[in-house]
Amino acid sequence: MPRNSRRLTPAKGLLVWLPALVTGTVIVGTVIADGLCPSARASTASDRYNLGLQYLKHNNRAAALKEFNAAIAIQPEYVDALYQRASIYCSLEQGAKAFEDCNKVIAADPQGKRFPEVFTFRAQADRQLELPDKIVPDCTKALSLGSSNKELLYNLRVYGYRNTGKVKEAIADLTTLLDKFKVGNADRLLRARSELFEQDKKPEKAAEDLYKALAINPRYDACYEQLARIHEHMGKPDKAVEDFSALIKINPDDEAMLLERGQLKMRMGRYSEALADINKCISIDPNLTSKMYVNRAEIYTKLGKPDLAAQDKAKAAKMLQRDL
Repeated sequence: MPRNSRRLTPAKGLLVWLPALVTGTVIVGTVIADGLCPSARASTASDRYNLGLQYLKHNNRAAALKEFNAAIAIQPEYVDALYQRASIYCSLEQGAKAFEDCNKVIAADPQGKRFPEVFTFRAQADRQLELPDKIVPDCTKALSLGSSNKELLYNLRVYGYRNTGKVKEAIADLTTLLDKFKVGNADRLLRARSELFEQDKKPEKAAEDLYKALAINPRYDACYEQLARIHEHMGKPDKAVEDFSALIKINPDDEAMLLERGQLKMRMGRYSEALADINKCISIDPNLTSKMYVNRAEIYTKLGKPDLAAQDKAKAAKMLQRDL
């Protein structure tokens, strides 16, 4: 035996001597390392497929994909290889390729008896391709087959339901996610459900979810903005002002929210307070929108200051002309 060498036996009765400096991961009797390609020993579709599986076990998706491609090139209808390749394409967010492979697998196994997760893969591809009408049946089928990716599937199906106008169904799936899974994004799911409750004309339930989201994440500014809108529509403008104030406390220089709070105070007849908000908004960004000057002109008129109102009307008109 040559000095500093080691013996590997990739096949019965066959001795292969390699320098000890060649290191790597041993896979089915072959060393994977720079400069040594085990694919050269794999000549059949099954060989390449099995090698791809070994690469997957070691989280080498690029190499696994290469082997599955090779297996399919040798045997185009190799369903097992198509299935594994679809899973990799999903993880790489190559939706069109995953969708195509999934369709071939499903054609060979329409009930998902051998490959139940193929419907999960296709649902992911549907999402990547923005096909909400296709997501729902794929998610439903995968769930019926006992998929181990239930949380993912409910999230995907919510997207499908929301984007096909099925509000109540989306609410039901979000409720399942919140009640049955230890989700790490409960605040986001609660806000998503609150938006659906608004669409379903249930503002009280929407507000309840927003308060729950804020209990989890007190700095979730989008919740305050939504609460302000809900409270004003419910005829509770004072609560809406509180919501805007909580939001502005988080982001004191949010000129858009200052403007909205100022406009709300205008509608409430609280002109001096509204003027203070709009003045601050203008000081932060005097070119934000002509509405600032239109609103302030209206306030000045209400406060009996026609000259200042006229100046702001002129500024608003100039901005509008500039934007034409």
